[in-house]
Amino acid sequence: MTPIRVQLEADDYVAAQRVHTRWTRRRLGFVAAMLVAAMLFALAGMYERWLLVIASGLFCGVVGGVFASEFVRRVVLPRRSRRIFAQQKNLQRPLEFWWNDDALHGSNERGSSATPWADYLRSRRDDRVILLYLSDAMFQIVPTRCFEPAQLTEFLERVEAIGST
Repeated sequence: MTPIRVQLEADDYVAAQRVHTRWTRRRLGFVAAMLVAAMLFALAGMYERWLLVIASGLFCGVVGGVFASEFVRRVVLPRRSRRIFAQQKNLQRPLEFWWNDDALHGSNERGSSATPWADYLRSRRDDRVILLYLSDAMFQIVPTRCFEPAQLTEFLERVEAIGST
């Protein structure tokens, strides 16, 4: 396979952080469960006033938490991500990568690496980036703009097998 050359940009890093922090089914389920609990407390609050106070506090906490989370994700995260990208010189170095059935390989002026596909826990993606997770907090960023259409299809087929091996 011909190596693919890429150099991350600040916008790639911002996109990666947005994908990393986006709402998941688990998070949506938790918010929904808390709202249902608030409704149950509110219904029970018809008989006991203190349960209505708990329901109000729970509802306001959930709604406030959702708004705060989205504010951080849409306003604070992009600024913070651009600053971190500017500080991380290793993210700004050009990189070549390629893959085979065994691993994802990468190299730059500082060295080379090979990460076996089995080391990746999962992946997430949007139209700009693909994230390959090595742990819950650590991921590799692969911008989709560096691929030809056929290469992207082949790479995504490989990535979709992560977690099923």
